[in-house]
Amino acid sequence: MRLVFHASIITCALVFLSACSSITSGQLFSNYTEQLTPARNALQSANIQQAASLLPTHSVNNVSNTLGQLENARVSQLSENYTDSKVAFENALHQIDKQNFAANIEISEGLQTTASFLTNDNVRDYRVPYFEQTMVHTLQSLNYVALKNIEGALVEVRRANLVQQQALKKNQNELEKAAAKTSLDLNDLYSRYPTMDDMIGSVKNGFQNAFTFYLSGFLYEATGEYNAAYIDYKRAIDIYPENTYLQQDILRLAKYLGFSDEYDYFKARFNAEPLTKNNQVPVLVLIEQGLIPEKKEARIDLPIFTSRDDIRFYSVALPSYVNNHEYAAPVSINIGEQTLQSETIVKLSALAAKDLKERMPGIVARQITRLIAKEQFRKSAARNGGDVGNIIATLYNLASERADTRSWLTLANNYQIAKTYLTSGEHTLSINLNGITHPVSFSTDGNKSVLIKVVNLGSTLNTTVYTI
Repeated sequence: MRLVFHASIITCALVFLSACSSITSGQLFSNYTEQLTPARNALQSANIQQAASLLPTHSVNNVSNTLGQLENARVSQLSENYTDSKVAFENALHQIDKQNFAANIEISEGLQTTASFLTNDNVRDYRVPYFEQTMVHTLQSLNYVALKNIEGALVEVRRANLVQQQALKKNQNELEKAAAKTSLDLNDLYSRYPTMDDMIGSVKNGFQNAFTFYLSGFLYEATGEYNAAYIDYKRAIDIYPENTYLQQDILRLAKYLGFSDEYDYFKARFNAEPLTKNNQVPVLVLIEQGLIPEKKEARIDLPIFTSRDDIRFYSVALPSYVNNHEYAAPVSINIGEQTLQSETIVKLSALAAKDLKERMPGIVARQITRLIAKEQFRKSAARNGGDVGNIIATLYNLASERADTRSWLTLANNYQIAKTYLTSGEHTLSINLNGITHPVSFSTDGNKSVLIKVVNLGSTLNTTVYTI
């Protein structure tokens, strides 16, 4: 009778967790990457409408609702449904703002944390990392550009830059707090954890995004705010100094604004001359290439001190990225007698891997707490249910040990830029990809900058021209 009663308790607990409006059985025992695979495959085949139909749906109170809004907003933007995309981003930003400005841990989060002690991090609200928050505002600014609301676009790039500034202030403090919560030696942890160093490369942290600053500078310059543009170009070049188009913009504006000392400094640093084209229109080609990689589940053994102060090794599931350096292939662009090569301005894949590595101490701290709770649960089941209770609890612990692989999976892998200046009139540029030429026709006049957005998914290109 006692065995039946205890088994019923376990079953009821599982049913309760699965029945909560914020938690689904899929979140308990599967992972987000698997759920998004069909939609990502459709995107890689440039079948955007199919991808939209394959995105998972989440209730308003679901722990992945914010993430679902981001996926919907991104796919709507790829479909050029800019109004729908803007609304979805606004909904996501409302949730993000609630997370960012919550002064205290709310009761609902406390319940999620309690549930996660006996399950996994998938039952916690998805906390949008800083680099994804920055991209929300950046992509929202592009929605406003498409909707011909430049003031709205400038508001969003300012908000994106504010996120980066706040992250710079908070990040180190958050990392130190997370590290203090785990008794593990971080060097020992990283020696057991799959390396992501090739993927991370030389990025300084997981949130500073040169593309966002560059786009901000381009929009400011297009609206005549040259000092603001110069400031953001400088911020971008601190992060990604090897981009020659950015170097030329820094030199050109330093000369135009009369900052002779800074002009001399940058000229010597980059051994370059400014690209100045009087009475010609700036044309920026912005390339979104590929899809950001998905997280994988990695199993590692962690040494944990027991209540008897001896060490036992426990196998835990942690999120990780496959350590590969995906080459951001430059795109060749011909226009008239000019040939341009696009250059990378940000690798979102590198930011994602760096962000995950920086958050790993906090993830492991929760894992250690969870291991202790699950072990107590197993011991209680063994005492009350004997061998069968022990087996049931052990099987449940194994089944629920799943890594939280959630991330914004419809983001691009990297962003590249190419820039030139053209006279007013009709133009056609040719983008060369995999031996296929893609012509893009557009017109320029003396008053408006031109932004040509190119989406490169798989072997396909989609282009859209905006005037600012």
